[in-house]
Amino acid sequence: MLLAVLTVLNALCLIGGLLFNAELLNKAGADIPLKNLQALEIYGQSLAAVSVCLAAWRLCIWAHGKWGHQQHLMRSILLSTVVLAPLTWWVQGVVPDAIAEAFPADLRVYSLYAYVTKKGLLYDSVQIPGIPYQEYRDKGEGKAFIANLGVLMSVQGSYVEQIGHNFQGFAQTVFKGYARRNADRLYSRLQAEVIPVFNTQR
Repeated sequence: MLLAVLTVLNALCLIGGLLFNAELLNKAGADIPLKNLQALEIYGQSLAAVSVCLAAWRLCIWAHGKWGHQQHLMRSILLSTVVLAPLTWWVQGVVPDAIAEAFPADLRVYSLYAYVTKKGLLYDSVQIPGIPYQEYRDKGEGKAFIANLGVLMSVQGSYVEQIGHNFQGFAQTVFKGYARRNADRLYSRLQAEVIPVFNTQR
């Protein structure tokens, strides 16, 4: 009975984790506060850790039931939780960053593709020569641009290799399209933030 309950909880955690990852990807291209995305990521990491721990508990209960030593069951459950919970959290949160960072510069398109599809968040150290998103990425548009670029690549997955041969041109094209779609908002921000500063300096 306990194994059945743990199995159901395990399945619910897996489904919840998939839904959170899908929501991350869905919101990756939106101009929303990065903290909101980070909160979703934390929920996803928590569910992944709980799911792995539940699977370990099921294995412990099954193993102790088959080979005896029931008196050591709680010790096994506690030990597996102490080891697997932080390890799963780290794997879920850090490994995609390390993988993306390790990609060579000529494969940056794969780095970006891997990162966005894994986490749905902007990888801040990704550099695209000739694309000025770094100038205002902390205010939202740059993050949204890179996320949109990654989501576009995930949708057009079969074309990633061809994109890699002309990443510069591809990124510039997407950036121009992004700037056109958001021209009104960018213009409003210029009027509200840049022009007053310029007038003051004069």
